[in-house]
This record gives sequence, C-alpha cells and structure tokens, in this order.
Amino acid sequence: MWLKFLIFFYFQALADVILTFPMYFIYDNSDDLNWVDWVAAVIAVLSVFGEAISDYQLKKFKENPENRGKCCETGFWKWSRHPNYFFEWLFWFSHFIFGLNNLPYGVICLFSPLVMFILINFITGIPPSE
Repeated sequence: MWLKFLIFFYFQALADVILTFPMYFIYDNSDDLNWVDWVAAVIAVLSVFGEAISDYQLKKFKENPENRGKCCETGFWKWSRHPNYFFEWLFWFSHFIFGLNNLPYGVICLFSPLVMFILINFITGIPPSE
C-alpha cells in the first residue's frame, strides 16, 4: 500500500515540474506590466474565486441529507456539471495569456493548460467522479 502512495506522490511532483516549466517564459519577461498581464491576472484571480465558490456550493449541497444520491444543480452547478474543474483549467489558461507577452517563446505556455485539460477530462478529474 505504501508503494501506491509513493508512486502517487512522485507522479504529482513530476506533474508539478512539467506543468510549471512554461512559467520560466513568463518570468523571463522584464518588461513593465501591460494590459495583457492585467487581463491574465484578472482571469487568474476570478478562476481561483470561481473554483472556491463552486467547491463551497458542492460542500453545502452534500451536507444536506436530503440531497444524498442527487446531482448538485444549484449555483455554478446549474450551468456546468464540473464548474470546479472548469475554473481550475481557466487558472492554467491564464498562464498562457501571461506568456503572450514573451512571444514566440510564450506559446510554450499553452502546454500547461493543454496538459491540465487532458488530466481533468480523461485521467484524474472527471472520469473517477462519474
């Protein structure tokens, strides 16, 4: 059993390194902040709040014993089956927008949201929860 945990945590550490590598191209830009940076920052902040709110809404829904076995269809959950995953992906997409200021190398920042999309939709996020 401990070996499964070890593999799981090593996988997470490797994923962190892979997903954050494109950040080098964001931080390598020494220019002043411009409107693209501000748009990316607003998207990043809104996505963090959106994920927190959707997680809170699901928590409150699950706390009600009458909702046992039901799907949450209130708040953000009314518009999406997995709003928390959407906001998680949106956060990573904001890093791509940050990278647009450092073209052509900033395009590498598209790697992180693509990997996160694959992980959420096909590996660790939605499939186990369905």
